[in-house]
Order: sequence, then structure tokens, then C-alpha cells
Amino acid sequence: STYTVSENAGPAVITITRTGGSAGTATVQIATSNGTATAGSDYTAVTQTVTFNSGETSKTVNIPITDDLLNEPDETVNLTLSNVGGSGALGTPLIAVLTIANDDPAGGYIKFSSPTYSVAEGGVATITVQRQGTLTQAVSVSFATSDDSDPASMVLCAPTPGNTLASSRCDFTSAFGRITFAAGDGADKTFKVLTTQDSYVEGPETFALTLSNPTNSATLALPSTATVTITDDAIEPPTNTVDDSNAFVEQLYRDFLNRPADPAGKAFWVNNIDHCNDPAQRPPGQSAAQCIQLSRIVTAAAFFLSIEFQATGGTAYLTNKAAFGSRPNFARFEQDAQQVGLNYVFGQPGAEALLEANKVAYYNDYVTRTDFVNTYGGVSDQTYVNTLITNTGVAFTQVEHDAFVNGLANQSETRATVLRKISEKGTFRAAEFNSMFVLMEYYGFLRRNPDNAGFNFWLNKLNMFNGNYLDAEMVKAFIESNEYRQRFGP
Repeated sequence: STYTVSENAGPAVITITRTGGSAGTATVQIATSNGTATAGSDYTAVTQTVTFNSGETSKTVNIPITDDLLNEPDETVNLTLSNVGGSGALGTPLIAVLTIANDDPAGGYIKFSSPTYSVAEGGVATITVQRQGTLTQAVSVSFATSDDSDPASMVLCAPTPGNTLASSRCDFTSAFGRITFAAGDGADKTFKVLTTQDSYVEGPETFALTLSNPTNSATLALPSTATVTITDDAIEPPTNTVDDSNAFVEQLYRDFLNRPADPAGKAFWVNNIDHCNDPAQRPPGQSAAQCIQLSRIVTAAAFFLSIEFQATGGTAYLTNKAAFGSRPNFARFEQDAQQVGLNYVFGQPGAEALLEANKVAYYNDYVTRTDFVNTYGGVSDQTYVNTLITNTGVAFTQVEHDAFVNGLANQSETRATVLRKISEKGTFRAAEFNSMFVLMEYYGFLRRNPDNAGFNFWLNKLNMFNGNYLDAEMVKAFIESNEYRQRFGP
């Protein structure tokens, strides 16, 4: 006789039947023993005497099953009847086999370490992702914060009665990324979410975290969503936080480089503004207010112009433009910029080797994404190269074109390496520089997708002034706008 129970179904219910008459009291003992399953880890051993009262013909016994997290073959438990007593006698079958059907994924389970986290305003929340169960395969999972970059449905930055939602424009820096567990790796992984210092008097605010898209037969376990609570300062600054040079510079690091400021860099840029308070250091003829205004503009622009941003955010912009012929939306841009810039700080020891490793991983990942595969999965190498080149809008020589196509044919190139080389062409970066600059006014300073009318206005104006952001007054307009300032205070 055989029984089957799913590992997650609770106890196995075993039926013992009395036949050939039911007069009088009868007893029988049922006992489990290991087949391929192991008592204590796969099931709980049972030795039990079952009593049939006069007239009873059927009894059930529960065998507790352990719902473990391991991906393993179906396993068996032996069931044996013995030691009959009273008016009964042993019939057949005396032995049965209980099969425990495995229900666990081959890639294990992935989840947050907690359904809730808490962080102080202006601080950094460290979020832990855990893997449990079977670890034999390499797996990965995406993570994301809630996103507030759609101009049509933005959460107000100023406190609103009844609203406790935090905004990615005002209260925290959007975090998007992918966590990878190597084969055999069950160690916890972490990612960080930066929160924003403001001067609003407000209660606790919350935002959501989500895990998604586990790979290689991994499965999400609970909790796969979590809530982060930002606790407000006990005492808020009396004026708008962004007027403080330290806070202004710190936020530029977060908005453009997706990281907290390093002490040396922060000190340099704060001094670039605060030197204006010293008459001996101000340019002749400038008041302190004039000097501070210009220095804030130059400092803000410097983060877009920096080597670090161009290597990370610039790579994200140009790759998406080459791949699809259009600028990436805010969420896609942030995801890609954070992937390329993971743990990268320009000028630190080992930074360039880390950046190179990040870029290799980024391009290899990019060509496996669903939208990319749907676009290019079935096309020839010739069509692939032609389309990417067309998307850039700049000229490539026939020699360059043929080298890409032939490299794909002889496998000295991959679709990832070709995408990278086309994206990194200098004339392409130059052609897109002003568009990227304007886009980052929205993504960096306003933390949202642009409206087309506004984007086109500023692009035309920047082009009119040959890319001179000071003459175009573009950076000035954004950092002095009400929308930017209201991210941080009234």
C-alpha cells in the first residue's frame, strides 16, 4: 500500500482498516521507520497503539511532515503494523510506504531579513536580503524602492494631513539593483538606501521595498516586500536645508553619484561655496551673495561634468540611447547608473578596476534583458550592428562597421562588447552631451521624468548658447526653482 503527501501539506493522514468483523475491542501498533527520509529532519517518528472499539472499522494516524527549505528528491517513510491485540488479527498489507513529495525550488528561497526597517532622516538604511534552502546554483534577484518620478502622480514634498508616504524625490534616493548569490553562497547580502535631510516638520514617513524576478529556479519567500520608516528629526533647521552648503553638497553626491559624500570631496566643494564669506577670497567686485550664487551653480554643474558621473550615469544614458534610440526614463536610468557605479568612488585605490568589472557585468546583463532580447534576439549580426549605429545618430566608418559584424561572426566580439564599443564612441557622447545635461537637470535636481515641453525648451536654449550652461542660465534656473527647493523645505 502507498501514500503520498506534499512536503508543505501538513501531516500525512494514514488510514488503518479493520475487516472481517468488528465485534469486540482490537488493538494494533503502527510504527514508522526511515526509508530514504530521515526521522527528525524530514518527518517526526511515530510509534502508536491504535484501539478499535466494538463496531469501529476505520482509524486514522497522523504522521507529522517537516516542511524544510531544501530541494531534494521525493523521500519515503516505511509504515509497519504489528502487535495486534484483543479480538483482532493481522491482515494484509502489514507494510506501507509513505512518499513525501518535495515542494522546494532548485534555486532556494530569497527574502528580506525583516518586513520592516527604520532609519533616521538624512541617514542610510541598510537592507538585508537572505537566501535559504538549496544553494547549489547561482541565482540573482532584483530589488527596488517605490518610485515617485512620474510627474502625473507625484507625492507632495510638503507635509500633507493624512499622508505618511515618503517620496523618492524628497525623502529618499531611489534604489534599484540586482543581488547575486554564487553557487553555494548562503551569506546575507545588503544594499543601502539613502534618505534626505529636509527642514519640514513632519511625522514618520514610509516607503516600500520590493524583491522581484528571481532567476535560475529561485523562489521568493516571505517577506518579499518590506516597509522602511523614516523618523523625523526632533528639531528641524529653522531655514530650508538646501541653503546650508554642507547639506547642499551632500545632496549633490546622492542625486548625481548615488552615494554619500566622501569627506575629502565634500570638504573641497563646501569650501568652493563658503570661501565667498571671506572678502579676501572673493573675486574683486563681487558681493558675498553674488559669489555664493555663482559658486553654487558651478558646484552643482560640476557633479554632472565630473569623471565619476560621466563614467556611471553617462554610461547608462548612452547605452540606452544606443540600444533603443531614445533616452531612458528615470527608473531605468537610475537602475543602470547604480549598477555601473556600484561601490565606485573616483580616485580611490582600485576604483578603475572595479569600474571596469562593473561595466563588463553591466553590458553582459544588459543584452539578456527581456526588452533587449525581444528587440534583437532574432536579428542577424548585420542588422544588429546597423540598428545600434542608426540609434546613435552619428557616423561610423565602414571599417568600424565591418569589424563589429566580422567580430560577431568569428566570436571575437559578443553582442555585449559591440553594444559597449558603439556606446563609448567619442563622437556619440559629444552629440548627446547637451541632451544628457538637460535630462540630468530633471533626474538630478528634480528627481523625476521631464515634461517634453520643458525638456525641449532647455535643450534649445543650451544649444543656442553652444552648451554654455552659465550663459543659458540652465543650472541656475533648476537649483533656484521652487520645485527643487521644496524638496528640502518650505
